[in-house]
Amino acid sequence: MRSFGCPICVHVPKEKRTKLEPFGKKGIFVGYSEDTKAFRVYVSWQNYIKTCRDVIFDEDAAFWKSKGSHLDSDDGI
Repeated sequence: MRSFGCPICVHVPKEKRTKLEPFGKKGIFVGYSEDTKAFRVYVSWQNYIKTCRDVIFDEDAAFWKSKGSHLDSDDGI
């Protein structure tokens, strides 16, 4: 099982990209497909949900605290 909401990179096949385009595009993991053995990915810059199998998960980056978080402050509270 993967962490819901973690950032992922979706592989773009060689046939669907030009020479100078990147190998992958960023997205957010939102679940599993009910029909196939694939993942559901929210692509924020195109505002839609895509179903794909070739993804790389970055679960370590999913729950990092921001540097300005109130949990980091040492106010004695």
